[in-house]
Amino acid sequence: MDVRTVRRGSGEPYVLIHGIGSRAEVWEPVMGALAERFEAIAADLPGFGRSPAQVERPTVDRQADAFAGWLRD
Repeated sequence: MDVRTVRRGSGEPYVLIHGIGSRAEVWEPVMGALAERFEAIAADLPGFGRSPAQVERPTVDRQADAFAGWLRD
């Protein structure tokens, strides 16, 4: 899955997931603080921000399953 991410810091990963109709940059105000302790990873969900849509006929369940697969990889 092709998911665009914004990454800051190092260490244990801390994944930030935006709400519907948003994008990874919504987390910019907190990225610096989180990056002091973690690898902060803000992701554009499929079909939002700069991530292409990747699920045919997207539903919340299909989107969640696809993103969960990305997290496992």
